[in-house]
Amino acid sequence: TPAGFSMLRGVDYQPGQITITYASKANDGRSYTVTQTDSVWTSDSLRENYLDSLGTEYQTVRENGKTIYIYDGNATWVDGGVWYRVQASDAHLSSQQLSDIISSL
Repeated sequence: TPAGFSMLRGVDYQPGQITITYASKANDGRSYTVTQTDSVWTSDSLRENYLDSLGTEYQTVRENGKTIYIYDGNATWVDGGVWYRVQASDAHLSSQQLSDIISSL
């Protein structure tokens, strides 16, 4: 978790998916969510089925054997049958903050 953020509430669980929301300790409306969903996608199918449908530019980063797509201050990747999404809501996460979150998962 980046400095200045803490877990907003417990883990939201649905079959095949968990979501954790973090909010700014400054209580200024900034937050981000981490979602993990069971998936059979590869990095290529994630790009084709999800990123291409968003119609936004993205950056591809390879880290620890994972292909991570960064777009609009968000990140997504697949690893070991799990689709990970880090989605910021007015959090304006820096590249370093995103990297720290990704490394922690």
